[in-house]
Amino acid sequence: MNRIVGGGVKLKAIIVDDEQLALDFIERKLENINAIKIVEKYLEVDIHQLDSILKDVDIAFLDVEMPRINGLELAELILSIDPSIHIVFVTAFSEYAVQAFELNAIDYIIKPVDENRLEQTIDRIKLVNRKQQDELTPSDKILHIQLCNEFSIVIDNQKRDYIKWRTAKAKEVFLYLLHHRGEKVRKSTLVDLIWEDFDADRAYPQLYTTVYHIRNALKVFENHFSIHSVMDGYILHTSNIHIDIEKWKEEIASLGPISDETIKSYENVMHLYKGGYLVNENYLWVASEQYRLETLWIETAHHIAEFYDDNNDLDNAEKWYRRITEQFPEDELAQFNLMKIYYEYNYHLLIDQQYNQLKATLEELDTPMNPEIKAWYKKVRN
Repeated sequence: MNRIVGGGVKLKAIIVDDEQLALDFIERKLENINAIKIVEKYLEVDIHQLDSILKDVDIAFLDVEMPRINGLELAELILSIDPSIHIVFVTAFSEYAVQAFELNAIDYIIKPVDENRLEQTIDRIKLVNRKQQDELTPSDKILHIQLCNEFSIVIDNQKRDYIKWRTAKAKEVFLYLLHHRGEKVRKSTLVDLIWEDFDADRAYPQLYTTVYHIRNALKVFENHFSIHSVMDGYILHTSNIHIDIEKWKEEIASLGPISDETIKSYENVMHLYKGGYLVNENYLWVASEQYRLETLWIETAHHIAEFYDDNNDLDNAEKWYRRITEQFPEDELAQFNLMKIYYEYNYHLLIDQQYNQLKATLEELDTPMNPEIKAWYKKVRN
C-alpha cells in the first residue's frame, strides 16, 4: 500500500503501551499535532486481530518493553501484514534504543515524549512517503538483476545503487532470500547463518530489525519485491525481474547438442556469464551454487572447444581453451589441449610457457600433475 500524505490529509496512528498513564500522555501529545489522527490506543494488542486493527493505519507507536510481546516482536508482526506502516518505538531506555535499533535506523522516541520530537518524526515520515512515491518503480518496468560477481540492479540500461543498505547483514539476508525466492526461509536458519555468534535473545531482535531495514530499502521496488512472514519464516516474492545468472542457465539448457547450427548461439550465450555467482560478496552459503555454476560454465566451454578441435578449427579451439585457462589455470585438460594445439602450430615456446604455468599452479595447490601430461611434454622436448 502506498500512502501519500500532504495538504489536509492526516496520518492515521495507533498507540500501544502497557502503562495507562504513558498511553494517555502520548495520546494528548499527538492530539496537538494536526497531521495526526489517532485511530485507536491499546494497553494490549490481540495479535489474532491485527489484520482488522491495522486497516488504514499509517503509523504504529509501540512501547518497547511490554510483558506479553515486546515492541520488536509486535513490529515484526505488523510489518508482515503491511510493510508500508511506519513503526515508531517509544522507550525509556535511550542506551538500549541506540544499541538495539542502530541510531536513526528506526524511528524511536525517548520517554517522556516531547511534542517537538513527535513533530519531527511526523515531518520525516511525510517526507519519506513523498520521496518513495516519486522514486517508485512502475510495475511494468523490468528490473535486470545482476548476480555475476556482485549484486546490482539495471533499469533502462543504467546500473546504479538503487538500494541503500543500512547494514551489510541487511544486504546478505536479502540476497539469501532472493537465492531462495518463492520458498519459505526459516527465521532459525537466518539466525544460525548470519548471527551464529549471538545468543537467541540478541539474535532474533537483530533479525527483526534487519528485515525492517530490508523492507524499507525495498519500498522503491514494492511492485517487484515483497517479503511475507509465514509461520516461523519469510518468503520473498518477486515480480517482473530478470536475473542474469538465471537467464544464462535457461539459455544453455534450451540450446540442445552443439552442432554447426547451434555453435554460434552457444558462444553468444556464454558471453552472458560475466563472472562467478556473487563471488565478490564472500558469503559462505553461496559456495555450493558457485561451484555448480562454474562447473556448468567449464563443461560447456570444453564442449565448445572440443567441437572446434574435432572440426579442425584450431584457432577457435585455442581461443576457448585459453578462456578456460585464464579463469581456471588449474584445469589440466584445457592446458594439455592448448599444448597439443601449439605443437600442431610448431609453437615450441608457447608449449613451454603453458607447461610451466600449469606446473607452477599445481605446485601452489600442492597437487600432482597428471603423469600423461608429464610424459607427453618430456617426449616433445626430446
